[in-house]
Formats: sequence, C-alpha cells, structure tokens
Amino acid sequence: MSEFLARESAAKDTDSMTALWKTFFQTIGIKERKNPVCQRNLIPLWYRKHMSEMQD
Repeated sequence: MSEFLARESAAKDTDSMTALWKTFFQTIGIKERKNPVCQRNLIPLWYRKHMSEMQD
C-alpha cells in the first residue's frame, strides 16, 4: 500500500513540475519572435510529443 501512495505522490509532483515548467516556458517566450520554421528545423516532430512545453 505504501508503494502505491509513493507512486501517486510522485505522479502529483510530476504534474506540478510539468505545470511549473509550462508556465516558465510561456513566461520567457517572446510572442513576436516565435519562429515555427526554426523550431521544425531544430526540434524533430517525432521528439515533440515527449516535450511538455510542446503539448497543448
């Protein structure tokens, strides 16, 4: 039972860290300088599904 609670706690921590990272990423981003073509060249599409900042 304690192992289940530890996993659940880790999942909650992961979710909060993901939300924190997304907030940070959106805060430092400059909308006027957004360049999707450059992103496509530097970050492969197959890798984006694993990046929390590229979700949503």
